[in-house]
Amino acid sequence: MRRTGVYRRGLRFLRQRWRVVVRLVLWSVLETAQTFLLGYALARALDDGFLAGRTDVGLGWLGAAAGAVLVGAFGTGRVYGGVAG
Repeated sequence: MRRTGVYRRGLRFLRQRWRVVVRLVLWSVLETAQTFLLGYALARALDDGFLAGRTDVGLGWLGAAAGAVLVGAFGTGRVYGGVAG
């Protein structure tokens, strides 16, 4: 029974701060997309680039991976701001 009160207070707390929660979710999606993009770009760099003998394609995918890291870093910074909110 006691737990129910804690959950209700928690939900009420989150409902009062719904804008912060939405921002946190959106920035978190950007942050997690970086993980997918980094892995995908590295796989493509190896498969379509370096292992296929196409260094230019491999370097292009590594550049895309670097861009994904920058985007993820931006998202991570925003997530921390959302958590603080």
